[in-house]
Amino acid sequence: MSEQEKMNDEAIFMEPDEYLEYLKNQVKDMPEEDKTPVAQVSMYQMNKDLVRGLKKMTNMEINKALEAVGDWMVQITQQTETRHFALLNHEKHYYTIFAERPTYRPIRTSPEESFIHELKDVLTNYYGDHDIRSIEVEMIDGKPSGAVEIWAMWDGEPTVAYLFPYEQGVVYY
Repeated sequence: MSEQEKMNDEAIFMEPDEYLEYLKNQVKDMPEEDKTPVAQVSMYQMNKDLVRGLKKMTNMEINKALEAVGDWMVQITQQTETRHFALLNHEKHYYTIFAERPTYRPIRTSPEESFIHELKDVLTNYYGDHDIRSIEVEMIDGKPSGAVEIWAMWDGEPTVAYLFPYEQGVVYY
């Protein structure tokens, strides 16, 4: 008798309902350690590990990155009537609201330059450990997309803040 004939003689045929019940029983019989993956890492934790390996941005690198943030800000304000931006770090419960004061710009000539000046001041002098690792502006097809991602060190650990338009959370009275 050939191998194929032996397999056909020993084959078990099940109805679909029986097969589903069989599969459920197979999972029940599996040891608990086999049910959980060996390693689980969230995307946030993986990003934190990557940022930990980055060097502190130099003043020139920060200036270059903030130029892109300025372009992002100009495009946002041209597309919408945004006058407020928020810098939010959820993990550390940190936030700063940026609001333009059109009547007060002593040295700088444009809202963009004033905004970038104030953002740089906050990031380099007041935010976390004053150790900025990455400033990423996401653009899709040349248009601003969502928020600016800013990674920095805080209490020796990487953390992320997002800079985004913030009109809906402002209440005038």
